[in-house]
Amino acid sequence: AGLLALCGFAGAAVVCAGTLFEVRSLALVLGLAGLALGPVYPVMISLAGQRFPHAAGTAAGLVGGAGALGGFFLPWITGVVGDVAGIVTAVTLLGAWSLLIGASALALWRRRRP
Repeated sequence: AGLLALCGFAGAAVVCAGTLFEVRSLALVLGLAGLALGPVYPVMISLAGQRFPHAAGTAAGLVGGAGALGGFFLPWITGVVGDVAGIVTAVTLLGAWSLLIGASALALWRRRRP
């Protein structure tokens, strides 16, 4: 969960820094954010299997399905926001999704520590 939190916060930092400093290359910002967030999906599946060892396959399948739904809906929602409010708002929203990943994982990590 610690790695997951780090990935989420790193993705948010990259996107927000790119927006704040008005980086001209959106592809560069989103590419770096993608590198930061790359481990999220496999780490989530791994954590689900560890958390529910008696039903690791079911847990991994549910998390994989939830990830697929998120992978479908979040870009679509972000695109709608971009059409309505502009690209800067849409990219900032991508940073917010990443921040949500980091904050959720941090809460889980703190809860699991003795």
